[in-house]
Amino acid sequence: MLEADQLACVRGDRPLFRRLNFSLAAGAALHVAGANGSGKTSLLRLLCGLSAPAEGDVRWNGENIRSLREEFYRDLVYIGHAPAVKDDLSPVENLMTSATLSGGSVSHWRACCCRRGCRCGYWTNPSPRSTNGRWTVCARP
Repeated sequence: MLEADQLACVRGDRPLFRRLNFSLAAGAALHVAGANGSGKTSLLRLLCGLSAPAEGDVRWNGENIRSLREEFYRDLVYIGHAPAVKDDLSPVENLMTSATLSGGSVSHWRACCCRRGCRCGYWTNPSPRSTNGRWTVCARP
């Protein structure tokens, strides 16, 4: 469970938000919306542990994320507004690049994907654009 407890964020002299509270159970989603400069990215940075809140705490499974660094980051997945997939690379090349940047291994990613019920036939597809979709790497059966 991810929890925000009395979070506050200040940029310069300007408070972006304060006394923000919520809990997200496994499988839940949080929709963050607001005008430019309202603190959306700042909130995401706090929740990911990339910035420290002016007040309050972010907890993962009941513990402050500042005391859980490695364990928390192992469970964290950030999905931005643009996919981190390069059109000119094959699926395997994209995964090798991501694995290298994250310190993981392609074989580990493939094993995780297959354990979750995915077909891994596209791992050897030399073309970055398969017939099942531009970003296909591992498709659900």
